[in-house]
Amino acid sequence: ARGVVTSAEGREAIEIDGRPAAEVYCEWAGAELVKQIGSSANAASLTPATLANENLLALSTLRPLASVSDDKGKAFYTLLHPSGVTERGGLTFFAVPTEGEELICMSGASEELSRITASGARAGLESGVQGALAIYCGGCALHIGEDLESVGGNLSQLIGGKP
Repeated sequence: ARGVVTSAEGREAIEIDGRPAAEVYCEWAGAELVKQIGSSANAASLTPATLANENLLALSTLRPLASVSDDKGKAFYTLLHPSGVTERGGLTFFAVPTEGEELICMSGASEELSRITASGARAGLESGVQGALAIYCGGCALHIGEDLESVGGNLSQLIGGKP
C-alpha cells in the first residue's frame, strides 16, 4: 500500500491522502498489528484508539513505512518507523515526514531482524574490515526481545571474532 503525506508537522504525519494518518496505517498494517496485539478483533476493527494504547514502536517493526528515493538509478528506501498516535489521529516518527512525500507500507519477518546486521557486515568483509560497531534499531530490539544477543553473535561469527 502507498499514499502521499498531505499534512505534516515536525515528526508527525497528520494526514495521508487527506485522511488521518493513523487510520490509513491501521488499514495498511492492520492484519499484522492485530496478530501481534493478540486481540480477538479482526484487522477491519482496528482503530487508531487501539494503537494509542499499545507500544506502537514495537508493534510497527514488521510493518514500517518508507519513503523512496533514487540512488544512482536504484530505489533507496528510508524507513519511517511509527512510534505513536497523536490525539488528532496522526502518526509520530523518529524521522521527519514531509508534505508531498510518498510513503509505502513495507513488510518484514522476525527472522530477518537478527540476520540483517550480518548481511551488512558481509559487505564490509569484502573491503578488509578490521572490526565492527553495530548500531541496532530500538524498535527492532523491542520486537526480537531475548533474541537480541543472536544479532551480536551472528556479527561476531561473521567477522571471525574481530572486535
